[in-house]
Formats: sequence, C-alpha cells, structure tokens
Amino acid sequence: MSRFSKFIKYKASQKDILVLSWVGLACTLAGAFIGFLLREPNSGLGQAFNYMRNHWEPLTLFMRLAGAPLDNNICERSLKMAILHRKNSLGYKTQNGARLGDMFMSLIHTCRLCAANPLNYLCTLQRRAKEALEHPTEWLPWNNASDTS
Repeated sequence: MSRFSKFIKYKASQKDILVLSWVGLACTLAGAFIGFLLREPNSGLGQAFNYMRNHWEPLTLFMRLAGAPLDNNICERSLKMAILHRKNSLGYKTQNGARLGDMFMSLIHTCRLCAANPLNYLCTLQRRAKEALEHPTEWLPWNNASDTS
C-alpha cells in the first residue's frame, strides 16, 4: 500500500472542494500578479493583463455571491433545444409547417421548464381541446404540471 493510496480513496466534501478552489484561485492570482510585473506591455500577455486589470470588477463579480455558479450551463442547456430545432427545421416545406413546428418546440420546452411531462400534456390537450379553447389560461403547462406529469 503506497502512501498516496489514502489520498486517492479520500472523498472530498463540498467544504473541502470550496477551500481547494479558493486556494487554486489564490495561486492563479499570485502567478498572474508575478506575470503582470514581468510582462512586456505590448505583447499578447501584456494585453491580457491590461484587460484583466481594466475589467477586474465585472470579472470578479461572481465571487461576491455565495454559491454563484462558475459556468453558464443552465443558459446553454436552455438554448440547446432552440439550436437543435433550428437545425432540424431546415426540412420544412411550408411556412405553416414551420410555424407549427415552432409552436410545438415552444410548448415542449415550456413543459420541461415547469416540470410537466410534454407527452402527457399534449395528449391531455388533445383529449380536452374544447375545454382548452374555452378557457386557455387554465390549460397552460404550469397550471397543469401536477395533472399531466
């Protein structure tokens, strides 16, 4: 058993990960500061450091809020469906078909966002189309999330 096997089997807690990430950030900033002192002002590195120095407030804004995500995966996931729909919509033959595809894409994505099952929601709308036409606001996905999931 090597002396590193204990370290490899260690499972870090959230607190440990946070401390390690702050230590990593501090080391990165220290290295950046040393690089800033030794930089050539017109080089690519010098321009990068000048950019960092001039935009320090917005670049470090996320660190002022505890628990702020370090990435924008939520936004990228929400855009993914629209991008896939744009790619798949190249095969529409008519404007009406494209409009209908856009409507379904919007309904399915809205159902996913409010935790409703899109298939069950659309089937329920189909079965109760007359009621949905009479009172459309009662049949929006977020009003029926519990009924259709």
